[in-house]
Amino acid sequence: MRGAFATIGEHEISGLRASMEALALAGDAAAFAREFERYRHDAKEILVRRAAGESQQSADTFSDISAMR
Repeated sequence: MRGAFATIGEHEISGLRASMEALALAGDAAAFAREFERYRHDAKEILVRRAAGESQQSADTFSDISAMR
């Protein structure tokens, strides 16, 4: 997931994922659980935002195509 978010330019969430990896390796289960909840919340917001943007972009593309006819 870290690489996927980095690939699409969502570097803040990618950094949070890296932090989670470090907490897991350190064995800090309580801190990992807190960061995981934050990650889950933030990832959902990002995906919803991007999906809405993608839908709008697709709709705009179709309207542009119809105008060309």
